Amino acid sequence: MRCRYIPPPDEKAREAIFEVYLKKYGVSSGVDMRVLSEMTEGYSGADIENVCRESVYGCLREKSECVEVSVESLMKAVKASKPSLGREAVLKYEAFEKAFFVSCVVCCSYGSGGFCFGVCKTVSHTITHSFLAVHHCR
Repeated sequence: MRCRYIPPPDEKAREAIFEVYLKKYGVSSGVDMRVLSEMTEGYSGADIENVCRESVYGCLREKSECVEVSVESLMKAVKASKPSLGREAVLKYEAFEKAFFVSCVVCCSYGSGGFCFGVCKTVSHTITHSFLAVHHCR
């Protein structure tokens, strides 16, 4: 089993995630995806999906027929939610990533079909593991 840390999405990625989910639900024209992405730093894609779903539920609670999600429903959902990973957990995962996956020297040879070859080392407690890494660079 391979374990890798994937950090929470950055601001641009969060904006794109909001666009995907809100297109699915329908959103009023006054919603600014950039503002939403700024307000949700540290949120995962699943956290953002939950915010969007909760905003739809909030809209349905206000009106039995909710045609589109309003700015107010979204703001309430964002304010009522928190990211599933706290800053402390993110720091632990980043430390894990650095401890186990940072020492990698890669020598690229684009002439051989765009493949990169590298000798990588990971340190697990007191044991050093070396392996050859090969991946496509294009």
